[in-house]
Amino acid sequence: MWLMPRFDVVVSRVPNGQVMLLTSYDHRDFDQPDVALSLRFGRPEDWPGLAATKLFDGEWFPVCSPALLARHPALMSENPNAFLDVPLLHLTSQPADIESWESWIGTKQKLDGPRFQLSVYDA
Repeated sequence: MWLMPRFDVVVSRVPNGQVMLLTSYDHRDFDQPDVALSLRFGRPEDWPGLAATKLFDGEWFPVCSPALLARHPALMSENPNAFLDVPLLHLTSQPADIESWESWIGTKQKLDGPRFQLSVYDA
């Protein structure tokens, strides 16, 4: 949502306009010789040794179907621990990553559930 409206500016500043946009959680991508720029999500401490500039604030909040909420009404509470006892769909990440349920809930417990990477489901 942030990059795509500005993508023409990025392409205009690259020789021959050869830009390949890939999304990845693989930290090794920085070591590839054809990577000139990498935008990553997270906190500066998540990327030691790299220049980190905050581009914008993000907001994380849970969503669920009305049927799931009817089965688990405690999810309406202000207590994140209510999410410990429900099935959760996870973005493929490490438990300490900012976008993980574990981080959002504030637990060190590894939570089970199906996982996906971007739009690819990998349960």
